Amino acid sequence: MKSMVYMAMKNFLVFCWGILLCLQASAQTKVSGIVLDAETHRPLPFATLQQGNSKQGFIADINGQFSFNMLSGVYTIKVSYTGYKGITINVQQADTIYLEPVYNLKEEVVVRPPYEKIKRIINTAIRNKPQNNPDKYDAYRYDIYYKMHADVLPNDEALKARYAKQNKLQKYNDTISKRLDTALKQNHILFSETYSRVHFERPGKRQEIVLASRFSGFKKTFFTNVVTGVLPFHAYGDFIKLNTVDYINPLANGWQSRYQFDLMDEVLDGTDTIFILRYKAKKGISFKSLQGNLYIHSNGYAISHITAQTPDTGDGRVLKMQQVYRFVKGKWFPRELNYSFIFTKYPSPEMGMTLSGHSTIDSVFYDAGDVKFDKAQAVKLHDSVDQRTDNEWQRYRFEPVTLKEQKTYVLVDSIMQETGIGKYLENATNLAIGRIPVYFMDVDLTRLLAFNTYEGTRLGLGAYTNDKISKYFSVGGWFGYGFRDRVWKYGASARIFPNGKKEHWVELAYQNNYRNTGNINIHPEIDRRGLQNWLLVQVDKIEEYRATLHGRFGYWEMELSGKQQNLQPQYFYNFNEAGSQRGNFDVTEVSLNLRYAFREKRTPVYGYYLPAGTKFPIVYLQLTGGQLSSGSYLTNYTRVLAAVDYKVHINRWGTDNIRLMGGMIQAENGNALPRSLLLAGNGYRFNNEYQIYAWGGFMTMLPFTYFSDAFGSVLYRHDFDRYFYNHKYSKPSLSVAHNLLYGSLSARSALADGNISTPSNGYHESGLIINNLIRLNYLNIAHFNINIGGFYHWANAPFDWGRHGRWVIGSSISF
Repeated sequence: MKSMVYMAMKNFLVFCWGILLCLQASAQTKVSGIVLDAETHRPLPFATLQQGNSKQGFIADINGQFSFNMLSGVYTIKVSYTGYKGITINVQQADTIYLEPVYNLKEEVVVRPPYEKIKRIINTAIRNKPQNNPDKYDAYRYDIYYKMHADVLPNDEALKARYAKQNKLQKYNDTISKRLDTALKQNHILFSETYSRVHFERPGKRQEIVLASRFSGFKKTFFTNVVTGVLPFHAYGDFIKLNTVDYINPLANGWQSRYQFDLMDEVLDGTDTIFILRYKAKKGISFKSLQGNLYIHSNGYAISHITAQTPDTGDGRVLKMQQVYRFVKGKWFPRELNYSFIFTKYPSPEMGMTLSGHSTIDSVFYDAGDVKFDKAQAVKLHDSVDQRTDNEWQRYRFEPVTLKEQKTYVLVDSIMQETGIGKYLENATNLAIGRIPVYFMDVDLTRLLAFNTYEGTRLGLGAYTNDKISKYFSVGGWFGYGFRDRVWKYGASARIFPNGKKEHWVELAYQNNYRNTGNINIHPEIDRRGLQNWLLVQVDKIEEYRATLHGRFGYWEMELSGKQQNLQPQYFYNFNEAGSQRGNFDVTEVSLNLRYAFREKRTPVYGYYLPAGTKFPIVYLQLTGGQLSSGSYLTNYTRVLAAVDYKVHINRWGTDNIRLMGGMIQAENGNALPRSLLLAGNGYRFNNEYQIYAWGGFMTMLPFTYFSDAFGSVLYRHDFDRYFYNHKYSKPSLSVAHNLLYGSLSARSALADGNISTPSNGYHESGLIINNLIRLNYLNIAHFNINIGGFYHWANAPFDWGRHGRWVIGSSISF
C-alpha cells in the first residue's frame, strides 16, 4: 500500500514538474534578430525593444543585434530608435527589423517629463562619476581586441552627374556601377587587427603590451591601431576626445548652459531602469559639441550605453562613436566600442572614404596583475608582435574575421609587394622626425628652405643613412646657402644606437653655421630651432664640435654633452675687456640637460616612442660649466637654465597655455661676459613690416633687443572654448595673452658690452587673437584656418600703437 502511494505521489510530482517546465518554456519564448536602417541597411546600435505595453524591454547591442526571452502572454514588440519612426511588430516578425528614418522631427515621439526629472537624472549621474569612472578604481587589467578597416564611399548621384556630362550615363548604369558595387563588397581598402593586454594601477600607472598586430600591406608593425590614440577609453571625463579633438562631454558640470536633453524612453532592466536621453547643443550656442543618445542605468546612475557624433556642418565630415558598458564583478566597465570617421567628399566629391572599427574588452579583473610598469614606454610592442601564426590569431580574436577582411589582407599585401611601397615604408623609420627615405638615405625636410633678414632666402639639403644600412648607426650631413649673405653653411654627424632603439644614442657632430646672438636653448621642444632659422637678424658665426650622450629613463630624459665653439659676431661689436680679441671668442662647455614629464604617455611610431601628452607640467633643466677665451682674456663661467611648460583644458573655462622660464649665467670673480654668451630676450618679432604669430616668444620684441645675465619670464595664453558664431568660412573664437620678462645685468658686463639694454624694469605685452576668422576647406578632410590679432608692448610712455603695437597673423589646421 505504501509503495503504491509512493509511486502515485512520484508520478504526480513528475507531472507537475512537466507542466511547470512547459509553462516556463511557453513563458520564455526566445526572440532574436537585428535592427537595421531601412534605407542604408546599416545596423542601429542600442535600438530599444519593449514587450507589448509593458516597460520591460531590451536594448540591442552595439551591432544592432538582440536576443531575449518574451514574457508570458505577450506577442508584440515595440521597436524605437532616436531619429527613426517607431513600429510595433508581431513576435514572428522579429528576425530582421527595418526602421524608417525621420526627416521631419515633428513625426518623432518625444517624452518630455518635467525638466526637474531630467535634471535629477543627469546631476545624479555626474555626482556618481567618480565611483563609475574606471580610472578611479584602485587597479584593473583586461584584454582588448580591435580591428579597423577603411572603405571608399561612392556618391552615386555625383558619379551619375559626372558621367552624364560625358554622355556615358548608360555605360555607368550598365557596367561601371555594378563593377564598383562588386569590388566594394569583396574588399576593404585597408584592414588591421591588434590584440593587447592592459594593466592599470592608481595613481596613473598604465601599461599596454601589444601582443599581436597586423596591418594589411605591412610586414612590420610601426604604429599601433588608430583606436588607441584618437578615441576615448571611457566617457567619464569632462571631454570626449575624437580624432585628437576635445569635445565637451554632455555629462559634465555646466551641461545646462550648453546642452539640451530630451527623455526619449524608460526601459526596465530587471528591477532597475535605463533612462534613454537624447542630447544636442542648445540653439544659438556654438562650441565643440556632440549629439547623440545617453543611456543612464539606475544601478549607480552609470552610463550603460552612449552614442556620440559631431554635428553635420555641411562639409562632408562626420565622426561617430558608440560605446557599451557592462556591470562586471560589482563595477561598471567599458565592453565594446564602434567608431566611424566619415569623409563623404574626400578624396573627391564623387568618391568619399570611411575609416571605421570595433573594439571588444574581455577578461576584466580588478587587480593590476603580474606586470612591471615601464614609465618610459607605457605602450610596448611584444618582440613577436608581427610574427603571430594563424593559430595564435584565432586564439586572440574575440570574433572571427570575415571573408571580406581575409580577401583584403591578400589583395593589399600583394599590391604593396608588387609596387614596392611596403619595402619603402619599412625603411621610413625617421618619418616621425621629419625625414623622408630615399633608398638607403633619409632626406631632412627641415633643411630645405628658410627665409630671414640676414641670409634672405636660404636653400639647403640634409641626408642621413637609415635602417636599410643599419639600425645601429646613422651618418650624414647637411648644407645650406643664403642668397643675401652669399655664404655656405654646413654640418655633419654620426649617431650610434647601442641597442638599436632610438631613445638611447651617442653622437659626434660638427657644424659651421649662424645663430642669433644670445640664443637661449634649453630643449628642442621649446627652443623652436626651426623658427630660429627664420629669425636670424643679428648673428654670430659659429664653428662647433660636439659630443652628446642621450638616454631616456622612466619619466626622465637626460643628455650629457660637451662642445667646443668658435664664435664670431657678424655685426659691429667691441668687447671692452683688457686682452680680448675683437670679434673672436673660443668657448668650451659641458652641459647636463634634464627633462621630466610626470605620467607622460609615449606611443611607438616608426621606431620612436613619441610623447602623447601628460596632464602635468613638464620641467626642463640645463646645468652648464664653461670656459671663455678671447686673446689673452680667460674666464670660467656657470650657466643654469630652467623652464616649465603646462597646458591644461578646464571644463567651463577653456585651455590655459603657460610657460615659465628663468636662468642665470655668472663668470668667476664677477668677470664680464660678451654679448654672445649673455641671455637674450626671446623675441619673435621679424621686422617693422609684418609679424607671423607663433606661441613661445614675445611678438613685439626683436630677438636681439634685451640681454641679461639673470632673467625670469612668463608666457601665458588662454583659449576660450566657445565660438562667436559658426559659418562655413568663419568660426571665430577668442584667445587672450600676456607675456612678461624681467632681467638684470652686472655692472661689469654692462660696461664691457656697451650700449646694451636690459629689461630691469620689466617688459610687458598683451594680445588678443581671433582664431579661425577665415576658415578654408582643405581637401574636404580638414580646415586651414587664418588667425588674426594684435599685441601691444606696455612701455613707460603714452599709448602709441604705431610704435609699440603689432598686428599678427597666424595659421592652424583643424579637423
